Amino acid sequence: ALANCVAALVRTPPETIKQQLQAGVYPTALAALRGMASSRSVGSPAAGVVALARNLYRGLPAQIARDVPYAVLFFVSFEAL
Repeated sequence: ALANCVAALVRTPPETIKQQLQAGVYPTALAALRGMASSRSVGSPAAGVVALARNLYRGLPAQIARDVPYAVLFFVSFEAL
């Protein structure tokens, strides 16, 4: 389960960008990154980095809530075999 949580840190940003593109919010991945960096960021470039990170990892709790039960069921079933 811990490995899935760590993997979710890597999977979540591209998944978030993909979902924004599929929903038609942004036309390109680069536009999505720029848009997510500029939303709610005023002033310094550091504020843009914080906004980007916040927006890219917005779906992390949902992804972990999906992945951890799957991992537990997978390994319990595997061990039962």
